[in-house]
Amino acid sequence: MAKELAEHNGFKVVLVQPLNGKEVPLSHRVETANAEKVDLYLSTHADASGNAGVRGHWSFYWGTSANSKKFAEIWKKNAKELLENPSRGIIGSQLNHWTNFYVLRATNMPANLSENGFMTNPLDKELLLSSAFRKNAARAQIKTACEFFGLPFKDLHQEKKEEQTLEDRHEVITESLNVRNDVMGTIIGKFKAGYKVDKLFDFDGTWWVVRRGELIGFVNSNFLK
Repeated sequence: MAKELAEHNGFKVVLVQPLNGKEVPLSHRVETANAEKVDLYLSTHADASGNAGVRGHWSFYWGTSANSKKFAEIWKKNAKELLENPSRGIIGSQLNHWTNFYVLRATNMPANLSENGFMTNPLDKELLLSSAFRKNAARAQIKTACEFFGLPFKDLHQEKKEEQTLEDRHEVITESLNVRNDVMGTIIGKFKAGYKVDKLFDFDGTWWVVRRGELIGFVNSNFLK
């Protein structure tokens, strides 16, 4: 969707890594971008960690590039608004550090590498598998590009988010409902009787992932109506 949305907003897109194609070496991706003299380089990913509890979205820019930092700061704002997992902020990449990413170091234009969620976290994994979440990740990227270049953002589909949310809104019918980080996992919060929560997706028929405010987690749907 990102390519379609970018073109919808008047951008010419050069794909340095074809969708669902053979993996292109990083050096070739950078060479193509530099040769084409593109104005902005975007690299979008899903993250992984040895700790399954780690989740959220974040992005990286080359630490000495003021324009790359500017883009990252705008992306952080838009991603926090559009993505349903927590923000981990932005990081300036540097030499001799684990953030020394080649696509940020070797490109001749402002560049951004975004990680939209952790495949190794149960909550983030389900979000990453959701087409709605991936569409919002694309929106965050292209909306940021528009703001970066001082252009108005035009969405492909003006969704009625509030109406959609109300259709999947449920009420807590027990005195206190535990919110967990996984099915029967660690308790990360509680919802009181009468609280309204938004269902994000049905995990297995009994366990749902829901949201109320900033709190997102697994709950037993038998205690919702």
